[in-house]
Amino acid sequence: MKTRILTLIITVLMLFPGPKLSAQEQEIQTPDTSQYKIELLDGTRLTGKILSQNDSILVIKLRDLGELKIRKDKIDKMIPLDASLEIKKSLWFKNPNATRLLFAPTAIPLRKGEGYYQNIYIVGNMFNYGVMDNLSIGGGFDFISMFGRFGDDGWNPILNFNAKTGFKISDNFHAGAGGLYIAQVNEFSAGILYGLGTVGSYNNNFTTGLGWGFVDGTFEQKPFIMLGGMARCSEKIWFVSENWITPLDADGKYYVVVSYGVRFSGKRMSVDLAFINSKDIIDEIIIGIPYVDFVIKFGK
Repeated sequence: MKTRILTLIITVLMLFPGPKLSAQEQEIQTPDTSQYKIELLDGTRLTGKILSQNDSILVIKLRDLGELKIRKDKIDKMIPLDASLEIKKSLWFKNPNATRLLFAPTAIPLRKGEGYYQNIYIVGNMFNYGVMDNLSIGGGFDFISMFGRFGDDGWNPILNFNAKTGFKISDNFHAGAGGLYIAQVNEFSAGILYGLGTVGSYNNNFTTGLGWGFVDGTFEQKPFIMLGGMARCSEKIWFVSENWITPLDADGKYYVVVSYGVRFSGKRMSVDLAFINSKDIIDEIIIGIPYVDFVIKFGK
């Protein structure tokens, strides 16, 4: 008899479990030794030990501020401090400058709604904007000619305009083409039409380009050759190189100009510190002429 009663009680308990815990009560306890770097959507960064979490709330213990509750929908990413390098790399922010080297473009296109402003030597200004996923346009000017006066003709600013199209051919190859047009009002016009190929990922890639320059509508007989690339050294640091093989005359003589430097970049702003060198420059300045620019990304 007692055995039957005990069996009946166990069966009832299995069929009718107790009340479910609320989301706040169903916290997953995490060992106090787990250290995370947490980045919020507004850019705030926190480092601490995760005490507990559920579907909507994370509780961490900060070193100097004590416990803090954070809504999970405000978190951009969480990186375990003891995670492997490969895991940390997978959580790095997307390269915001994959579409350009120092001055020259890569074949990787700006997406529709993406854009950036580039300032070179404080004087030069460039704007580029993605009007379609595979097409961008841009233009620029320099402060000196824009706000100065030249000779008897008065105001003669130097303006430039560009357009580029780029397509993803495979996971590790982009192809593109474009043109750059430079003109000084009432003085001259020049530019280049080019084709590009970029091999590699957004973080590490190599670009080669071939272009024909023109002055006042007359094209050069020999093409310009551009070779360059970038390599991501850490989440915010890249090595960048851009090199030009330029024709000197119709006899096939070429002149080589190289550049090499470091890019420091966040999600929206970057700074390039590089050097430009050639066989003539190296005789005067061994490391080359300093090159400085900064870029602000806007849009998507």
